[in-house]
Formats: sequence, C-alpha cells, structure tokens
Amino acid sequence: MNMAHVHLWLTHVPILGSIFLTVLLLVALIYRNVFLQKASLWFLGELPFSPSQPF
Repeated sequence: MNMAHVHLWLTHVPILGSIFLTVLLLVALIYRNVFLQKASLWFLGELPFSPSQPF
C-alpha cells in the first residue's frame, strides 16, 4: 500500500461513508427501524473522529 492508497483511504472513505450513513438514516426513519436509526446515528457521531490526515 503506497501513499496514494493511504490518501484515498483516509480522505475519501469518510466522505462516502457519511453519504451512505445519511441515506441509511433516512431509510431507517422512513421504515421506523429503531436499531438502524441508533446504529447510523452512532456511526455518524463517530465519523468526525476518524483520522482525515495521516500527517
């Protein structure tokens, strides 16, 4: 794994993950699935603490 892979992993995955989790939260709210609501909110709350810059 070279630095280009590290860059893609640390900067682009959290952005795509936040989009995916927001869609998941909307689906959970529409279907009133409490477990998915709590899980998506928990992961959305933890996402800002993920490393965004390796250096």
